[in-house]
Parts: sequence; C-alpha cells; structure tokens
Amino acid sequence: MEANFFRALTTELGGLLPGARLNTVIDPIPGDTLALELYLPGAGRRWLCFRHGRGENLLFLSQAKPQSRERPGGLVMLLRKHFRGRRVAGVEADWPNLRLMLDFFGDPPRRLLLDARHGAEALSGDEPPGGEPEWPNLARILDEPDIWREHPHISPPLREAFGRLDESEARDLLYRLRDGAEGTFHVPFGGGDPLPWPPRGASETYASALEAARAAYEPLFFSTSEEQRQRTGRAAKSSRKKTKRRLAHVDRDEARLRSMVDEQTAAEALSLVLHQWDGEKMPSELVLEHPEHGRVTVNLDPALSAAANMERLFRKAAKGRRGLEHVARRREELHEELRTPVQEQAAPRSAKQRERDAAVSPALPKRYRDLEVKAYRTSDGFLALRGRNAKANHKLLSQAASPFDYWFHAKDVPGAHVVLRRDHPSQEVPRRSMEEAAALAGLASGLAPDGVGDVQCAQVREVRKIKGAPHGLVRVDKVEEVFRVSLDPGLEAALILGGSGQPDST
Repeated sequence: MEANFFRALTTELGGLLPGARLNTVIDPIPGDTLALELYLPGAGRRWLCFRHGRGENLLFLSQAKPQSRERPGGLVMLLRKHFRGRRVAGVEADWPNLRLMLDFFGDPPRRLLLDARHGAEALSGDEPPGGEPEWPNLARILDEPDIWREHPHISPPLREAFGRLDESEARDLLYRLRDGAEGTFHVPFGGGDPLPWPPRGASETYASALEAARAAYEPLFFSTSEEQRQRTGRAAKSSRKKTKRRLAHVDRDEARLRSMVDEQTAAEALSLVLHQWDGEKMPSELVLEHPEHGRVTVNLDPALSAAANMERLFRKAAKGRRGLEHVARRREELHEELRTPVQEQAAPRSAKQRERDAAVSPALPKRYRDLEVKAYRTSDGFLALRGRNAKANHKLLSQAASPFDYWFHAKDVPGAHVVLRRDHPSQEVPRRSMEEAAALAGLASGLAPDGVGDVQCAQVREVRKIKGAPHGLVRVDKVEEVFRVSLDPGLEAALILGGSGQPDST
C-alpha cells in the first residue's frame, strides 16, 4: 500500500471509528489476515479487513462479512480475549511506516497495532505512533532513487509520478501531499494499489480513500488467500495457456469430425444409384442428387466397388459421430478447467485425493458436499445451489452461503431455496445468470406446473431465519428484485453439475 494513500485512509478512519464497538475478530486466511467486526453508531456493522506483508498488504472497510475459519489462530483468540466488547477511543497512525493504532477504552486501556508490513499486535503501553515526517525538496527526490529508505513516504510510485510530470505539476503534487490535501483517489484498471494522484494508465476515480480502498482491495481479499497466491504464478498461467491450446485442438478436431459426419449424406446419395454402377469401375468423384440435401459431391476410391465405397462412407460418418461425443465431453472438461480459479488449478492433487473427491461427488465443491443440495453452473460460470429439503434449505443459508451471495425463492408459494455464489461483495453477476438462478428456484416450487412465475431475489444478509419456526421459513428484510421467469424443465439438465438425482422436497 502506498504511504500517502495510507495517510488519507487512516485519516478517514480516524473520523469514523471512535465510539465503535468491536464485536469479534476472525482470520479468514491463516497467518496474514484479520477482520475486525465493528459496530459503528449510526452506520451499523462493518468489517475492518487487514492483511500484512511486503507488497501484498491491504486495509479497507467492508459491509460484507469475510468467511471465517472453523479453528481461529492463536492471535485471534488473544485479540478476542483482550478487545471483544470494547469501544474504540481513538485512532492514531504512523503513516509513513504503514502502521495504524486503535486505542480502546477499558481497564486497563489497550491498543491494537495493525502494521501493514509486520502484522497485528496487542499493546498495553503508550507506544507513540510516530511524528510527522520531513519532506525533502523535489530536486533531491528526483536525484536519489533510494530516497524511500530514509523517507518511506517518498515511495517508488510517487517518484515515478514526479518523473513524468513537468516541474510545476510535480511541485504542486509535492505540496499537496505534504499538506495532506489529497483530493481524489485513483484505482488503476486491471488491479493495483489506490493512489492519491492519477497513475500512468487508465484508472477509476473516487472521492474518498475509504471508497477507493474498498474498490481496490475487497475483491482481492474475498477471493484469494496466501496459499492460493503461492499457487498462482508461472505454473498456473502455463496451465491455462495449455488448456486454451487444447481447446483450439478440440475445435480443429470437431471441424474434421463434422466433415466426416457429412459423408453420411454422400453415402445415402450413392445408395440411391448403386444399381447403376454394379460391376462398373468407379470414378474418383460423382455429383449426385440427394432427396433432402440436393446436389452432393461424392469423393470415391476408384479401387473399390460402388457398394464398398458406400460402406466406407457410412463407416466414416459413424466414426465421426462417435468422435463428436468424445469431443463434446473433452470440451466441457477444458471449459471447467478455465472456470476453475487459477489457484485451484495450480494446486497439485494426489491420485488418492482425486479418487476420494470423485467418489463423494464428481462436481460439487468440497464445502457443500455434506449438504443435501443440487449444484448448477450458470451459462456465465456462476455456481448455484438448491436445497433438496427444508433442512438443507436451512443449512444452505446458515452454513454455506456468504452474506453477499444472492438468494432466490418463488414468491408467495412453497419452494426450495437457491443461493447464487459470488466471489466477493462487489462482483457483478450477468442478468442471464440471475434469471437462470431464479428459474431454478421456480422449478422447485409450486409455480412449476404453470410454466411461468415470479421469483424474489435478495442478498443473503437480508434473509433471516425466524426463531422457533420450522426449517426453511425465513423473513426477507429487503427484496432486491422480483424476476418474472419462464420455467423450462430442460434448464436443470442443461446447468446441473452433479447430485444423486433424488427429487427435491418443496
């Protein structure tokens, strides 16, 4: 994270967090991440998400709850012991060194240090956060490539910005940053840390550092882990390139096999004139009339009789049809590889692991295999899950779904719950996938016989289980949209990933 952006971000947090109550702490990714659940007066629940590490640190405030682990680490248990239920008294920052300190009320008062380079630490003393840094002049900044070692707030990205601006613009930027008047914030398209100045390439502009941090870091935080990042790299990219090359080979194979299948028409046309060539030497080519396809050019082997040529063409067509079945399976396998996150592709799996997973379910992701659900993949590659019975509907919402996933249920009639998975809270879902998920909910409801119906959609965070009510009964605080969808039974067969084939209970 760039130091001057960190300064603006912690300044905004300093105006927002005092008075907030810390409810709990989780570590979504073991070792380097934390998420603090804070209740802000007047704003409600927020998650302060933090990851440390050189070149990979981040800090942002989110409305969405990250996925918690079953067994939190030792640091999390320590922080829960000392900080749970306390309120934030104040926020201090040693911003050149990317360190944020949260002071908490209590006896004794405590401090939580979030050091973007070295991690989180509970402090009991009054460690000073660090004073304001000195700002060297522009000439020295441009002359000394390693000036960041002495002045960490003169970061390499800042030096790069100074180097491409004319002298007047560079001085204006220097004075603006020195005075803490950052103005607008920019998130580079394609990924990268937010900056309080326009980057070299295209970027999206935000009015506040909090908004920019959430836009830049929320997708990254919710969709990756340290283990996944380690798997990402040359091997994973090479694997995807190979998969795409294999798809190109499949395309060529399909074109060749379709040309073989077309020989069926030639064989049928030849069968109609077979008697005319009985005992005659065959030419290398004939132009014949087919009753359905019109004029057909038939390529022949002059060394064979007419009957033998016909049989050869029929065999060739049959071989092409068998090949197309294999090509279709192979294409789906390769597309599934491309839909699988790069991090999972790069992870080596033993033969025993693959055999065990296949025995459990050939398609259902691991975290859902203990639930009685059917899994579907929408046309755009999103995972949709539908409960088979009331108990499964309950577990799907309470155990498997993330707060930012989408929930679907037929309006005003009994039916199954459908959850459409998202990787992170700001991920856009194409309209087609939303409608397909809505249709999957409608097909497992009392609307199915009508062939069309209304299906309501909400974010999972807005769907609440009713205390004391039977499993599956919920209250929806906010409906995002009601979809009017046609209910084609063929959609399930087209999208289904796996399952036992048991009927759904509505």
